[in-house]
Amino acid sequence: HLIKRAGKEIEVIPERGKRKARGIYYTPKFVVRYIVENTLRPTLEDKPLSEARVSRYG
Repeated sequence: HLIKRAGKEIEVIPERGKRKARGIYYTPKFVVRYIVENTLRPTLEDKPLSEARVSRYG
């Protein structure tokens, strides 16, 4: 494993070979933020918390 520290955050990353073999890919935070801001936020922002909960099982 690779241990990466950015400020107060610590991230444990599997070795490259293991990530590739398992299909694990890093998505930069700015990409995740863009996706969330433009898809989930508009959908969830006007809903009460009880309706906004997401089920793992569909």
